[in-house]
This record gives sequence, C-alpha cells and structure tokens, in this order.
Amino acid sequence: MQIEQKMTVAAKAEVQFAEHWWQGQTDEARRALEDAVAEVSRGDSRLAGYFNLWIGCCLDIAGDTQSAQLEYQRARQKLGTGLPHGSLSGPGFQLDTPFESKMGLTLLGTPEACERQARLCAKSMAPLSSPNSSAFELEETVRQLGEHLGFEASRPDNEGEGGPDVVWHDTSSAEVLGFELKTDKKNKSSYNVEEIGKALGYVEWLKKEYEGENCLGLIVIGPKSLLTRRANPSSFMYVAELTEVASLATEFNEFLWEARSFAPGARVALIKRKGREVFNLTRLFNRLSATTMNALPRGSN
Repeated sequence: MQIEQKMTVAAKAEVQFAEHWWQGQTDEARRALEDAVAEVSRGDSRLAGYFNLWIGCCLDIAGDTQSAQLEYQRARQKLGTGLPHGSLSGPGFQLDTPFESKMGLTLLGTPEACERQARLCAKSMAPLSSPNSSAFELEETVRQLGEHLGFEASRPDNEGEGGPDVVWHDTSSAEVLGFELKTDKKNKSSYNVEEIGKALGYVEWLKKEYEGENCLGLIVIGPKSLLTRRANPSSFMYVAELTEVASLATEFNEFLWEARSFAPGARVALIKRKGREVFNLTRLFNRLSATTMNALPRGSN
C-alpha cells in the first residue's frame, strides 16, 4: 500500500510537470518534481532518476548549470551511465575526492541554489527522525545520505543482488561500508543466531563483491539490546542506534547551511576541511562503529 501511495504522488507530480512544461513554465515544472522526488525514490528509485533528469533539464534551461549537474549526477546514480554530465573547474581550486566533487556541485552555485539543495537534503533525511517511517523508507534514506555525501550508494538486497540493505562505496579511497537495518526490533528483544548468521553472510558478500578494496565492516542500525547466547558475531560487525545516523544527517545538513555564509574561495577550503575531518568514509565509519556487536550483553536464551 505504501508503494501504491508513492506511485500516486509520482503520477500527480508528472501531470503537474507536463502542464507547466507545456505552458513554458519551467520553474514551476521543476518544483512539481522537486516536491515529489524524495517520496518517489522510496517507492521506485528508477522513476525518481528520471525525475532528477528532468529537474536537471529545467535547471539547465534556467541557466543554473551547477545545480543541473548535481541532478544529472543523481540521475546517473539511479539510471546508470549515458546521461548528461559535466566537469567542475575553476581558478584556484581542485576538487579531488567524491565528497569534494559532490559538494562542489551542491555548494558552489548561486546562494539560491545552495539554499534549495539544503532544503531538499533536509526533506530527504526527514524519515530518520520520524517515528512512523517504515523499514523500506529508512533503507532508502540511508542510501540517499550516502549519495548526498558523494559515495556510490546502493541497496543490494532490494535490487536482488544478495547483499546488505545499503552499501556506501568510496571509489577514491577504495573503501566500502555496509549497513543492515533492524530498526523494527524492540529495545528488549535479542539479536538471534539467524540474524547474526545473515549478517555474517553480508560481510562475506562485501569482501567478495569488492575484492581488493578495504571492507570497513557491516553496521547494524538498530537498538543496542541483547545477543542470544549462541549468536557469534564477527569482529567486522557493529551496531549503531538510528538516532546516531539521524545525528550524522543533521550535522551534514547544518554544514550545508553553514557553507552558504562563506565566500566561494573560503567555501572550497571549508569543503576540503570537512571532507578530511568529518565526512570521509573512514571518519564516518569510526563515528558509527563505536559499539561492536560482540560487546552487546548476552541474554538468557
């Protein structure tokens, strides 16, 4: 039923987009899709990719090429290669890592474009703080957070590839991090042998799928509750509360708003510093991996 509701949202947005496009109202057409794309992506990521493509087209027509490139990048994440793209360049700076490149597209446009991207990011992260979010919505939101941070972010389990719920892959550092969501687990319920066994399989899947790269581990997003006596997690498995991920998303969005107040040259320096100190994959892993699964107390069963 939730997916059907999201497809209804998509259909209404498409009608509004077509009406405004036909009348030459490209700004209104863009806003019709922007208002719906985060919701649609939780039901059909490929359809959301086409929304991103058309949003980019509208921005190109309006002359906002920086923001257009960001939307094309989002479309490529969902639809694959062969879509419009461009390179970011300018005097006095070079953006090297995926995070820096993504922030260049997000933050080096006009002040209005920066504000729009910060609003869109906050809207897409809202399920992390909502008590009514489904597991399906939260999986997509964690994927989107990785995408916002510049990583190759995917949902292997949802895409039938047999891996964990979400994967963040940093191509520049050759590092990969997996996430398995157990947000529907009650605080006093235990992680049992079957759940730990599946998680062990996901760790092996990550190592095989990204052979030759640094597999940082698997973070289970759920309560720091109990392990059953027979459960035997590996040293590559960690647990983080959903509130910890929500806090990370909030800090990232605050950074987007903070960057708006800097002059462009200083904004580049801020992007590089935040990438080094806060938002690279190793730092994020260290932040979310403070609790190993083995450190959880054992239950009586």
